[in-house]
Amino acid sequence: MLSALGKRGCSAGLLVQAGLAVNYDRGPMDKFRGRVMIPIQDPRGHVVGFRRSYFRAKFSTDGKIHEYW
Repeated sequence: MLSALGKRGCSAGLLVQAGLAVNYDRGPMDKFRGRVMIPIQDPRGHVVGFRRSYFRAKFSTDGKIHEYW
């Protein structure tokens, strides 16, 4: 997310202020890293919240299986 929003002109400092990133010793890190964010919509189609699921890659021998919960 940091690189995608950075390409659109958002600075890492702004994302930290907005709560979308956290500053670590190695630099800013995406707060939603490793998560699948699913929008929740009202009956009119407006996004009113988000549901999150954690994503953990689980690969079979052919490398094609992914798992999330």
